[in-house]
Amino acid sequence: MKFAYYGFELSIPKEWVATFDKKSNYGAGMVSFTTPGKLRLEHIWDSLEKQSKKHATLADFMNSYFDSLRANKSYRDLSIVDAPSVDGDHETNLHEFSCTVKRPIKTASTQILGLSMYCRATNRFVIVFSSLDPKKENPESPQIREAMKSFRCVHE
Repeated sequence: MKFAYYGFELSIPKEWVATFDKKSNYGAGMVSFTTPGKLRLEHIWDSLEKQSKKHATLADFMNSYFDSLRANKSYRDLSIVDAPSVDGDHETNLHEFSCTVKRPIKTASTQILGLSMYCRATNRFVIVFSSLDPKKENPESPQIREAMKSFRCVHE
């Protein structure tokens, strides 16, 4: 099912539940899509102007983000795969990283699937992501991946 809101659209299964932050509007907001198995796909957007003051391009932002992950001593066995691209007014980066996180009581593994976008036409910075536990069976992770790949910023 195609789901559209505030100039964004993505294809999601009809069983997923969308929950919007009350303060969401065209310029900034947050929505969470929850699967029947309780996995979540999060979408956050805000003013590109705020973000581009620190990072002029999405590549600059992603390099800074990945460098901060590498510098974090709590993250071990960090593996990062990313695919930057430019399509018209959109700089995008589909990425995935996994690591072991050292915590005071126990160590946990995590896998993050993400999509970041700079939309120059609408002046918005976009992040779509989901966190998975690689040690658990995640039968809905292919649906999460497909929804993320289908994500579009649509504008005229």
